[in-house]
Amino acid sequence: MTVGKIGGATAAAAPAASKTTALNFATYLPTKIAHSKDGTLKMEGELNKSMSANVRYDGASGKLVVSSHMFMKPAEAERPMLKAEIKSLASSLEKYLKGNPKADKAYTTMLGHLKDALGAKPASNNGVTQATTDKLIKLTNQALGKGNLKWNNSLPLGTRMVQVPLFGEKHPDGFKYTAFIPVGALTPTAPQGDPNKATSFYLCRTGGIAGLTQYAGPITIK
Repeated sequence: MTVGKIGGATAAAAPAASKTTALNFATYLPTKIAHSKDGTLKMEGELNKSMSANVRYDGASGKLVVSSHMFMKPAEAERPMLKAEIKSLASSLEKYLKGNPKADKAYTTMLGHLKDALGAKPASNNGVTQATTDKLIKLTNQALGKGNLKWNNSLPLGTRMVQVPLFGEKHPDGFKYTAFIPVGALTPTAPQGDPNKATSFYLCRTGGIAGLTQYAGPITIK
């Protein structure tokens, strides 16, 4: 630290701002992931034999944050992830999923958030972004919680729909839920709208004890 004189008095110069060192996720091994109803994801894993890192996607803000800790030492405070960290984590997580096809689907959701953060275009779901999918999951959980959905056996005729798989209930007779987003008229010449800008969607549930397929909606996208 250098010093200088101001008006005859000696003053200490301000210390240089510290630069955040990017964590290396090249060999990151996920060990646990939790998925909240608001879309928040919390993933734990090991960077190497002596250091671990926890990555959190915030469902409310859409931000990715990370905290790391050395073995037998307290964890560091969360901070926003650097682009280099997001890129290396996306690469290692993609490799992990290829080698573990039965891994928790929440890892695939986390990978989608990482790619969205890097500006990558979605490779599936007909152009529906992960942010839109998370919003649909949140609205579906809210609608199911209220218990006032009216189920029937068909969707509106003449409407083109984009399907987005949401989630399934984890028990033998549980339902699987899929969102159907209207994007225009069902004719060859009709323009197709952007599903990420839709103002409503229909909900489909399949399975259950009777093995039925039923629909409810429209549900407003807020």
